[in-house]
Amino acid sequence: MRSCCDCGASIEARGNRAKRCVQCSKEATRKSHRAANRRYAAAHPERILAKERALYRKNPGKSSAKGVAWRAKNPARQRQLRRNWTEANREKQRESVRRWFASHPEAATAVRRAMKHNRRGAPGKLSAADAAAMLSVPCAYCGAPSQHVEHCTPLSRGGWNDIGNCVGACARCNLSKNAKTVLEFTGLWPTG
Repeated sequence: MRSCCDCGASIEARGNRAKRCVQCSKEATRKSHRAANRRYAAAHPERILAKERALYRKNPGKSSAKGVAWRAKNPARQRQLRRNWTEANREKQRESVRRWFASHPEAATAVRRAMKHNRRGAPGKLSAADAAAMLSVPCAYCGAPSQHVEHCTPLSRGGWNDIGNCVGACARCNLSKNAKTVLEFTGLWPTG
């Protein structure tokens, strides 16, 4: 009785040419097929891409579910892949963001506001719905139509970016208030 050339297990009667046991034979075949598939993919990337696109068009729900499951299972890898793609396609990414901001002006305003407040390190989050509600009421100071979301206690003076610290204000009032508190702006508190 002979032994397997990979694991050393005894080989049952499988013919005169058998060099591996059944398990090792299956594993060797898998490795060989994987290597052949990698060589083919490297030689024909456009065919592989076309095949993947056709599969996606045929089963978009299945492909999406697979992608969602993979991203949930591999969040760090997904972030790294996204970073790599963005670095390699910087101009394409910028153009995509420009198009999104142009086609979603209200959401873009909320995103810009959130980015500005995050840069300043302001605690709290003001949702787009809350901001829209504030802009739908008159200015808290003069009664004119609201154009800005205004922070009662300015972020520069320790205010927070929260519905409890924000009101709707017209541009004139908000810009003239600048970094004053409400009491200083309305003259109810001495400034110096």
